[in-house]
Amino acid sequence: MTTACNFCPPDERQHPVSNLKYSLIEKILSECTEHRLTNRVAFHLMAAALLHPHCMDIPCLCRQYKMHTRLVTNGALYKEEKYRELFGIVDTLDVSFRKVDDMQVQDESRPVNVRQLSGA
Repeated sequence: MTTACNFCPPDERQHPVSNLKYSLIEKILSECTEHRLTNRVAFHLMAAALLHPHCMDIPCLCRQYKMHTRLVTNGALYKEEKYRELFGIVDTLDVSFRKVDDMQVQDESRPVNVRQLSGA
């Protein structure tokens, strides 16, 4: 849905930043439903979905089309209120907390209370 990346240095980017138009995403979802192509949508790989200007609206649109949604984020854009909302609108939310330390990427574990964030 976007080529924007919050980890990619702008001067090393191989492509310009662009976002799929909301109307095109809606058309794709409509056609997938109409032609029964899939009932699953995954937003991940090679970009930060949460940088799309309609990042919160698109999963809601998927839900309207009865699509199972999965969103993967690197966790760098963590804002508690955004994640609370995401827990309510996506079926699967994968958050990978990572940091750059001494030129090596290492996993950083953080305990997360999903029930507390989801309001359950």
